[in-house]
Order: sequence, then structure tokens, then C-alpha cells
Amino acid sequence: MPLIVSPTQSRGDNAASSVASINTSATGLALSETSSSRLRTIEVTGSATVVSVTDGTNLCYGSLKLFDFPEGALVSFGGVMSVTAFATATNLAGLASATSGQVFVALGSVAAANDNDLTSTEADIIPKTSTGALTSGATTATFRNTTQASVAAFAGQATATACYLNIGASIDGTSSGTIAVTFTAKITYLYLGDN
Repeated sequence: MPLIVSPTQSRGDNAASSVASINTSATGLALSETSSSRLRTIEVTGSATVVSVTDGTNLCYGSLKLFDFPEGALVSFGGVMSVTAFATATNLAGLASATSGQVFVALGSVAAANDNDLTSTEADIIPKTSTGALTSGATTATFRNTTQASVAAFAGQATATACYLNIGASIDGTSSGTIAVTFTAKITYLYLGDN
């Protein structure tokens, strides 16, 4: 039987410690995990999930922790992600005028830094892609990370590896605020153990 992990499942010292743990403080998130021995797939969805965005000088960036991988060493083979809605809030009015190639989304093991790009550990689970134009404050995008070069190893024995939804934009957001993102992401990884 596949292992189906509910967002409320607790993590114990044995079997439950080897499953993903969702960020319960975030709104609109759901997570399930299927397993065939140590090869696993996590599906995480967001429905108008709120992401805090900081406005910088001619840039803005934001992050939301989605979940923790199970504690232990693992190898991520990448994944696929579809962003079906990306609505800007009033206090981020500058984003509403963004054109294609100015706003990026990625999944990474660390939160986005104060820059207008998503690189390295900001995008080491699913790499960045432009969300397209933000005409009228909404856009759609589909992107994937399925090449051999996308394989990444994480040493999460002491502290479980996190997965962040990261946003970066090379446009002034006018002021800091929040945005709502609707998305589905699937990540496949190999769980190596916790010793």
C-alpha cells in the first residue's frame, strides 16, 4: 500500500519521523506523500496561499516555508510545478505592472535573500522560472526540473531539510506586503536514512 501522509500527521522517533511535515502555520496548504520503499513523491498544493514579500530598491523578494522533508539524508531528483494564479495585493502595486521575465518563482532549501534573482539553494529543489506578465495582477506558469543536473543531495540528519516557495522580482513593488499564490508541486526524492 502507498504511504499517504496527511498534513496533520505527527512525527515520532520511528516510522512517522520518515515522512514530510507540512508548515501548519501557512494558509491554504495541503500535502500528501506516496512511497515505494525509499523512493518517494511529495505533492504540495497551495490555494490562495499567502506569501510575505519585501520591497527593496528596484526589486522585491519573498518566501514561505512549505514543509520539512523527513529528518535524514536524502537525494532530490527534482520535480514539476504549476502556478495557476499569482495575485498581487494592493500594497505591492508595482508588481501589477511587471512584464514577462521580471518575476520568478522557485522551490529551494533556503529562503530567498535580498536580491532579484533565485539561485543556488534558493532554487535547488525546483529551479526558477518566469511567471510571465502580471497583467491585472494575475498570471500562470508551468515549469519543471527533470534533468540529471537537477539532482541534489541534502544532509538533513541533524535538522530536517526545508522546502521554501521563493519569489524574486526585478521590479519595484512600491511597498512591502503579501501576495496570494495558487500552485501544485510534485517532488520526487530518495530517502537514504537518518544515521
